[in-house]
Amino acid sequence: TVSRSNGFQYLIQQNITSVTPTQGQFGTRVTITGTNLLAGGSSLASVNLAGAPSNITSASDNQIVVSLLNGTESVGFVVVVAESGATVSSSNGSFTYLANGVVASVSPSSGQTGSLVTITGTRLLGG
Repeated sequence: TVSRSNGFQYLIQQNITSVTPTQGQFGTRVTITGTNLLAGGSSLASVNLAGAPSNITSASDNQIVVSLLNGTESVGFVVVVAESGATVSSSNGSFTYLANGVVASVSPSSGQTGSLVTITGTRLLGG
């Protein structure tokens, strides 16, 4: 008879259950919830949203919080890669990476405390 303690343990597959919000641009904070997201490990290797990389703020088996880094306008899946290499993609929808906001003008160009300033541009509210 052969026996081994502390042998291989099969873990339940990672699963993404929600992504909030489902769209964003550079700097957007995104919360990913699910089960077994760390895949038995203690950290993540990467999280990509619609192909855009992110900065991992916090990660546990049930919740990941990231901030979006620079990316291009696109629609795609959320992909979580654990330190073990285990990978899971969102199956319940996609994430939309929005083009960054663009400031067209600031008027006036100078002022003091209390001065009213008008900023015009596109996508200034993130979409």
